[in-house]
Amino acid sequence: MGRSQMTTANHIRALRIERDMSAVALAAAAVLSRSHLEKLESGATVPSILTAYRLADALGVEVDALGYRQRRRVPARPAA
Repeated sequence: MGRSQMTTANHIRALRIERDMSAVALAAAAVLSRSHLEKLESGATVPSILTAYRLADALGVEVDALGYRQRRRVPARPAA
């Protein structure tokens, strides 16, 4: 799977492995619980913007390297 097709979960895990970091070490460096990191790496949950920045900082990358895309909430238009 090429980097462009990877999910945020895949990016987090791949970057952690590339840096030879354990899940425990990354969770500690990003100030997350290990169980929360496991949920992020499995794709069970998507990181908040704060969590994405913490992970990026702990991994030594820009947040874009995580493949993170924050979903925008588009307000509903009032009926005419």
